[in-house]
Amino acid sequence: MNENTEISINFKDYILFTLHRWRWMICMAIIFGAAFGGGYLAYKLSNWDKIGEEYNAALDAYEEDYAEYQRQITAWQAEINYQTMKKDNSEEYVRESILYRIDGDNALVTVGDIYIKPVNEEYDAEKIKSVTCLYSEKIKNSIDWAAVGETVNLTDKNVRELVTVEVDIEANVIMLKVLYPNAGSSEMIINKICELAKNESAELEQIEPFEAYLYNVSSYYDRLPEIDENRNYANNKYNDLHTKVEAANTSLESIEEPNKPDPISKKDFIPMTLLLAIGGIIVGVLLVFVACYRKFVHKGIIYSAGEFERISGINSLGVYSKNSKYHFPAFIDKHIDKKSNDYITEDDEVINKKIILNLKNKIKDEKNVLVLGNVNDDNLSNITKILSKEFDDVSFDYSTDIDDSIDNIKKIMESDAVILAMAREKTGLPELMKVKKLVDNYDKDIMGDIIF
Repeated sequence: MNENTEISINFKDYILFTLHRWRWMICMAIIFGAAFGGGYLAYKLSNWDKIGEEYNAALDAYEEDYAEYQRQITAWQAEINYQTMKKDNSEEYVRESILYRIDGDNALVTVGDIYIKPVNEEYDAEKIKSVTCLYSEKIKNSIDWAAVGETVNLTDKNVRELVTVEVDIEANVIMLKVLYPNAGSSEMIINKICELAKNESAELEQIEPFEAYLYNVSSYYDRLPEIDENRNYANNKYNDLHTKVEAANTSLESIEEPNKPDPISKKDFIPMTLLLAIGGIIVGVLLVFVACYRKFVHKGIIYSAGEFERISGINSLGVYSKNSKYHFPAFIDKHIDKKSNDYITEDDEVINKKIILNLKNKIKDEKNVLVLGNVNDDNLSNITKILSKEFDDVSFDYSTDIDDSIDNIKKIMESDAVILAMAREKTGLPELMKVKKLVDNYDKDIMGDIIF
């Protein structure tokens, strides 16, 4: 019979066979649980001082890392704020700038010249040149550009970028150029600049008396590539700032806060100790299962009476209860046996009667019957006496030797039939097949088996 088939068919018996070793399971669980959990705890406690030193070193390293982390956070937040401010200013310029919207291919240009004329017929030409330069600087830096913008409802920033101030020192002329899509408004801007410049430049007459005249005010359309260049520059600047802000945010988000080491305590060892103890318990129990597997499967242990009958083909005469074999606490073993297919509740006297009744149907002309098995001498002697008492005309003998010894062979040859008496959880498949073959070799009938 295939061994693998036996393993598959007898899996339930294997489990019950193993569960009966629950005392071994408890012992092995205690041993390995204590070894794993206790060993870990003892190791940790013996190295407590070293663990404390490692913790302090880790805490110092954490404080340094956290200080660096805070420094990086502050630096990147400042960078983000700075670049965001510049981006917002660039966006505001694109949104509000008049110059940004002017078509560089067809720009309306309004110009006006301010002539610095000496009052005295005899004057110092170099001083007049100085006055001209200083007057232009007053226009650029000192006049109220907000007041200039109010004349055409523009902000000081908007109007300031629309006006260009150039100086011809040799001619004592200051040239104003306004880029605005309305000629009338441009002239108003020029007139307001001249008005404010006169108010700001009175002290310059101390250098050389002069008068400022506005003339040659005119407008024309021109192609000015620098306007398109300015627009492109503004767009590129905004995009560049937007990229910088995103990059700064990404860098900020990528900074990982260092993990602070958890405070150490001897109580911290409890979870791992318990885990390892549980692991040790599982290992101990599994070792019992493995050992039982080797014994049950490799040795072909036959656990139940049903398996005896199925494997050997020999009818059962009776099956004794295991109650007498139980040790304290017996209720656990009884509970396990209740899961077996041949759980016996009757006492031995009831089983004896069943055996006698079954034999009455089998004994015909047999005069000598041998009870052959691997149970202990007391059990075989007892069942032999009971059968001898019941069957007066039949001689019953027994043998606890199932090997092919001379005495055993002699008893088999002298008998007319054989009754097998086999022990649960002790008899293996090879052993059962051996004793059955031994009896068959001498052409003796097997009347049945009795399971102890």
